[in-house]
Amino acid sequence: MRSLTVRLVAVNLLLVFGPAWFLSDYAIRSFDRFTRTYQEREMARLARAVAALLGGGRPGAGEEVGTLIRDWARDRESRILVVDPALRGDLDLGRHEAEPDIPLGDRRELARALGGQYGAAWIMTPDRRYVFFRVAVPVLRDGEVVGAASVVEHTGAITRALVTMKHDQRRARWISLSLAAGVTVLVSWTMTRRLGRLARDARAYAEGAPAFRTSVRGHDEIGRLAASIGHMADELARRNVYHRDFVRTAAHELRAPVTAIRAAAELLEQGAADDPEARARFLGHIAHQAERMNRITHALQNLTRIDAEATEAPRTRVEYGAWLRETVERLRLGHEDGAEVRVEGEGAWPVTLHPGLMEQVVANLLDNAWRYAPAGSAIRVRVREGPEGQVETRVEDDGPGVAASNLAKVFDRFFTTEPKDRLQEQGTGLGLAIVKAVVEAHHGEVGVESPPGQGACFWFRLPLDRT
Repeated sequence: MRSLTVRLVAVNLLLVFGPAWFLSDYAIRSFDRFTRTYQEREMARLARAVAALLGGGRPGAGEEVGTLIRDWARDRESRILVVDPALRGDLDLGRHEAEPDIPLGDRRELARALGGQYGAAWIMTPDRRYVFFRVAVPVLRDGEVVGAASVVEHTGAITRALVTMKHDQRRARWISLSLAAGVTVLVSWTMTRRLGRLARDARAYAEGAPAFRTSVRGHDEIGRLAASIGHMADELARRNVYHRDFVRTAAHELRAPVTAIRAAAELLEQGAADDPEARARFLGHIAHQAERMNRITHALQNLTRIDAEATEAPRTRVEYGAWLRETVERLRLGHEDGAEVRVEGEGAWPVTLHPGLMEQVVANLLDNAWRYAPAGSAIRVRVREGPEGQVETRVEDDGPGVAASNLAKVFDRFFTTEPKDRLQEQGTGLGLAIVKAVVEAHHGEVGVESPPGQGACFWFRLPLDRT
């Protein structure tokens, strides 16, 4: 049962053929019960009519009654038997040649009728071709039982009808079974063939194909599955490229200080250590590069942690305007000597966010602004409702701005416009990459604007939570 086709065929046949078999069998049984009940009712009606004629007969009417009863027996093809309390037959008409010959004293229905009750019984012929049904009612005269009237009929017509029905239903069952199996095999083959192609295409991609390609199309579940796998493969490819570039860039960034440290160490080994001034210069250079490596590795660890928290950490619903003002007030401490920060914008903007990560976003943008804004200038944090149900935050400064050629790269990891030899002020090039990662994890957008000579404006948008 590992094959999906076999399972589909088995389940479909069970669901289709099982109820059909039960319903057809139930229909045959219901028909048999209804026809036998109807036949018995009609036989009992005839027996009571005979008993009424015999019990209420008037003098001289015997031959007339006999003729009438004979006509009834002939019309219904029934045997009409009338006996007295001593079980002597007064009348016996229409006996069927196949009816078993049973002594009258052994017939239970006659005994019940002579006792004043309705009686019924049936018997099957030895060759099982006929089933004879017998009913008997008492013949009453002046309130006393003076005999019994019995009607005997065989159920051959009903049996033949049942045999025909069973034959037709058996044929219908096999036809429906064949059609159900054929349709199920066709549908399952069509479905499993597409799934097989999809599995082969996915296996080829997993084994090293440059891209995921499949011919499976459609708007059904399998078509949507193929589209989802294609989207997943494209996303994996994008992430692989991103991680490959990230690792290459990280290695490149770390290679420079390692090379510088190695060169300084070699110069010291070659005799520079004997010169106090040269030794101090080279040791300072080594310390400079070691500190640079320490900041890069620390930033990488921080970025990895933030990437994980951005997708897994629980969120909190806040009133964004008040939250932003409180966050800026906390971050302002320790920067009293830098540019002044002003928060502009009023409004109630409900936003669901991770407070710690979004505070890191605001902190990174303010750190950039403090680094480049001239002393005595103002840093403006403007908040307003943005397009399509978003709230927009803009951090503007009056610094030198960002060159047009660098606007598309400022959010790349390790990108920085600062010279590599500035130990105290140089950044790792990961601050804005963290901003981008966190904002996008909140389903937001981030960007930068820098008109020539007008400073820089970094902005991000977060979706409003109107629920």
